[in-house]
Amino acid sequence: MEESAFLQAVQPFFKEHWTRCHGAEKQKGDFRIDTLEANFADLSTAERCSEVLFRMSAGEMSPKKEQQPKPAELGGVADSIAGRMREGEAARMAKHGPVAHYRLSRDLCDLL
Repeated sequence: MEESAFLQAVQPFFKEHWTRCHGAEKQKGDFRIDTLEANFADLSTAERCSEVLFRMSAGEMSPKKEQQPKPAELGGVADSIAGRMREGEAARMAKHGPVAHYRLSRDLCDLL
């Protein structure tokens, strides 16, 4: 999924459910969702999204007193984030090239 398509898919959800507590005016836990980027090849973006995904899975976002998203809607956003995280991980790994993987595999075999 391209960056713009990803943002179009998740930003309305973020705006409806999370920017009240994690937006420009208020940042619970020093976390802003409104500045989240879609470049998952960037490690810091991937780490922030990993935190969002973890909190979603743990049922911590949205707080119990807030209106809860529908399970299908929450699942769709979680799937979008997870998919972009896999794509970003693949892009970061591709930058390392095959030599790093070979050396790591070789070192692990030597340890065994």
